[in-house]
Amino acid sequence: YKKDSKRYVNNFFTSCSEVISLQKYRSKSSYEELKELLYYRWDKERLEEVRRGGVNIEVYIGEDDRVVNSSKSVDFFRKFADVYFFRGADHLLLR
Repeated sequence: YKKDSKRYVNNFFTSCSEVISLQKYRSKSSYEELKELLYYRWDKERLEEVRRGGVNIEVYIGEDDRVVNSSKSVDFFRKFADVYFFRGADHLLLR
């Protein structure tokens, strides 16, 4: 990202979906924002607290997601949420 942010974002958009172009959603971002996103840790205790509070959490995951590991995501979130797994779908749930 630091060497060529435009190329990094273009590669990320392509990883999200090869079905549609995401260029119109491009916005100025900082390296700090990227780090926050890449290193975000889901808090299991907080998710459990939300669930116990009566909130129904739904998570949608595409089988062919190239941004996150879909099988690990399903394994993690199934403890706290209703998980919907879309076979043949990418990060944006497109086929």
